[in-house]
Amino acid sequence: MGAGMVDIPKIACLGIPGGPDVRAQDSPGTARSGACIYCREPAGGHHKATCVCWTHPVRVGIYVEGEMVAVYTHHLPASWDAEAVRFKLEESSWCAGNLWDVEHVAAALRERGVEGDCLCGAVDLIAQMGGST
Repeated sequence: MGAGMVDIPKIACLGIPGGPDVRAQDSPGTARSGACIYCREPAGGHHKATCVCWTHPVRVGIYVEGEMVAVYTHHLPASWDAEAVRFKLEESSWCAGNLWDVEHVAAALRERGVEGDCLCGAVDLIAQMGGST
């Protein structure tokens, strides 16, 4: 993994393109108070730079027995550094079994005989930080 993030475009609230504004009350990610539930900025305002609603694409290589079998793009908070991304992929409660929902990844894994609901331990995930995707 690279030492940091360089030249990565930000995508608006919760990965939905269109602008950096906090959405109106009762929208996902907005509390009934009319503010972002993460950065507490009011609806109609801009999310703080460190808000998790600002995401960027991180390319993740999926490896089986040392061979890269697929690459997918995972949208993660733009303020996360390489260590935060590594933690998400390797140590958090996120399960690599979520990759079964990514059609081209699932096909590549099946082609190599990978089975089971949980892929933790069956695959290695290596994030490619920085640059464009």
